[in-house]
Amino acid sequence: MKTYERVVDSVARRLGLQVSRVSSIGTRLPVEATAADAALIASLRPFTMTSAERLWSLVGAVRYVTDAGLAGDFVECGVWRGGSVMAMAKELTSLGITD
Repeated sequence: MKTYERVVDSVARRLGLQVSRVSSIGTRLPVEATAADAALIASLRPFTMTSAERLWSLVGAVRYVTDAGLAGDFVECGVWRGGSVMAMAKELTSLGITD
C-alpha cells in the first residue's frame, strides 16, 4: 500500500468509513455473451444502473420464456430510467415479437 493510500485509509477509518477499490465485475460479460448481447447492453448503459452481467441474464431469461412459449407480460419494478424494460423490449423485437 502506498503512503497516500495509507493516509486516506487512516482518515477514512477515523470517520468510520472504509475505502475500497471499485470492482470491474459489473462491467464484464460472461464468455457466453455474443457480440449482439454486448452491443445491446452497451446501448442501455445511460438508462440503467443494472450491471452488464445482470442485464445479460435478463436478456437470457427473455429468450428462455419466449422459447418455452410461456404466455404473459414482462414487468419492470423499481424503474430508474427504464433500462431493464428497454433490454426486454429490444430483445423481444429482435426475436420478432411485437405484441
